[in-house]
Amino acid sequence: MDQGMAAVLGAAVGVVGTLGASGLTYLGVRQQTRATGQIEYAKAVWTERAELYATFIDEVEEAHHALIHGRASISALRSALSGRSNETSQEAVDEAEEALASLREAKDLIRAAYKCASRIRVLGPQALVDITTDVVQALNGRLGTLSRSLGAAEQGAEPVGRFLEEEREQASSFTEAFGGFTARAAHVIEGHELPRRAE
Repeated sequence: MDQGMAAVLGAAVGVVGTLGASGLTYLGVRQQTRATGQIEYAKAVWTERAELYATFIDEVEEAHHALIHGRASISALRSALSGRSNETSQEAVDEAEEALASLREAKDLIRAAYKCASRIRVLGPQALVDITTDVVQALNGRLGTLSRSLGAAEQGAEPVGRFLEEEREQASSFTEAFGGFTARAAHVIEGHELPRRAE
């Protein structure tokens, strides 16, 4: 083999080696970039979920407290109306206004929780979406029952006690659903997968 041919073959091997090394470097950088992008995306989703879950929990807790306050005002209204004197009539008006204000506040907070629940439907996971719906429905059920109870109390109707008992049962269902949501949300934030709920 003459020196010219050896030089050409040496140069070809060098070019092939350089191209191979460049190709492998490109593939490695591409894979690393993809992995970095996936990690950044996962972090962004995690952050958005954590903030959204915290906002939902805050809205739900505030709505729950407004419903408790409304329930207490309705009970006080019922007691004030049982007196039926001029002094108790002003107390009854005050309690009715207080109950109505609490129920309006609860309605606004439930609406805000519903908006958060709608965003949770997008971010998931689906197992958390299902329990989120249960929480909002439980709050709405309690609001409806307390609203009927307030109407009955203002009219002096006797089913107020029945409505308050119904709301007490609904509050128990709410507590169970909300506890389930917070436990599942903590699981998701910790990075655990949730199984879908059996229908």
